Amino acid sequence: MKKVLFFLTLSVLFNISCVLTIHVSPRLYNALNVSIKPNNMIPVTVEFSSSIQDGLVIPYHQDKELNSRESGYYLSQNTTIHEMLNEYNRKKFPSQETDDILKIFIHLDDFWIEEYITDNETIRFLSFLGGLGSGSSTNYMLTANMFLTVKLLKDGELLTKTIFVNFENTFRTGGGGEESKSNYGGMTSLTGTHALNINHINNRAIMILNTYLEELGL
Repeated sequence: MKKVLFFLTLSVLFNISCVLTIHVSPRLYNALNVSIKPNNMIPVTVEFSSSIQDGLVIPYHQDKELNSRESGYYLSQNTTIHEMLNEYNRKKFPSQETDDILKIFIHLDDFWIEEYITDNETIRFLSFLGGLGSGSSTNYMLTANMFLTVKLLKDGELLTKTIFVNFENTFRTGGGGEESKSNYGGMTSLTGTHALNINHINNRAIMILNTYLEELGL
């Protein structure tokens, strides 16, 4: 019995150690930074909440179809988007007074990534045959998707806006020592491409938020 528990423990530790981490930068795009017009007239606070947690994320198949795979990635999207929204808040509303007259509530409703092979079975089979001895290649589609809800009470009226952002990119991995390539233009990894996709939708969501607030005169 002790031997069984020992090997089960080793198995769990091995699986945990094999989980890859997607390192997403909390950096705001330069274009976004330039477009932010500071509002010093209205004290505002932005409160963030989320329906997701940092941790293991298992990619979906195409169109959010459940994947049969058990492995995934470690991802701290909840922490990252919160950090980016805090930075945006500091730049957009520099007057951080305690007597706030306006609160903006932002809720992260949903977030997911997709990862699936785009080659059909025939191409995959021919690629495998052609790659014997030299390494075959596989083409992937990687996507990042997110829903946010923005709520604020302005002039006695409760305003609500739903923000949906997504981005996709192809990724090609080669066998036999070939390097992997993505459409971002540089050499990158599978996790690196996921990270760039996620950073893009995070910035895109804040761009939409910034435009919405400007339309409201904020």
